[in-house]
Amino acid sequence: MHPLDSAWEKFNRGELRAREISDLVGGFAKTKPYTVVEKIEDETGDKLFVVDGKPADPPLSISTTLGEVLYNLRSSLDHVAWQLVIANGKQPIEKTSAFPLIDDPIKWDERFTRNKVSRMSDYARTLVKSVQPCFGSNPHTNEWLSWLEDLTNIDKHRHLNLVVAGVGGVMGIPPGAFVHNGPIDDGTVMARFPKAYAHMQIDGWFYEVALSEGPAIGETITSLTSALRLVTSNMLKLFGGFFPPRP
Repeated sequence: MHPLDSAWEKFNRGELRAREISDLVGGFAKTKPYTVVEKIEDETGDKLFVVDGKPADPPLSISTTLGEVLYNLRSSLDHVAWQLVIANGKQPIEKTSAFPLIDDPIKWDERFTRNKVSRMSDYARTLVKSVQPCFGSNPHTNEWLSWLEDLTNIDKHRHLNLVVAGVGGVMGIPPGAFVHNGPIDDGTVMARFPKAYAHMQIDGWFYEVALSEGPAIGETITSLTSALRLVTSNMLKLFGGFFPPRP
């Protein structure tokens, strides 16, 4: 068995759960969880598409499944840390073989963090440090890894709160129009068409689910899970260089 087989198995399980989320969101969308009405704004003559009434709450199953995605992706990195210790000829210990994800440089130098990587080789510790959210060179990667850490910690203790979201990209939008993208509530303006295009219609709406709390507040589940899967996959590939290639 390759040293990173278990890490990739965790990642693949996260991928599977992410596909289940897509099915759950799709099923929720079929219920049409909010209603949109058309209005003409008196002051401008613009056409508004406005949410009428409180949207339905997303089912708890979506939040629970999201937690399983987060757990498996985060766990895959801890499996990497465990193998980095073995690759250095040391015996892994649970409290000193976890993969840290630190967003504060001061915390990196604290004893607790140093202990997490103390049994790895010097090169491995240097590389682990270089990909920390507080030290990494790619701001998107830093943000996504920080989200993975924080959201996983939230999910350990309770479910992640979700809300209905609207998604931009509705077809046939005229020049100068606005389309809302993100969480919605009663009265949210989903789209605004300039007066000259007030005769135009929108055939349908995209229904999504977004986080209503935490560091990634407002992010849709689709974009969130896509970003976290990408950054985790890249991390597994990066640290795969510590180990011999597969036969």
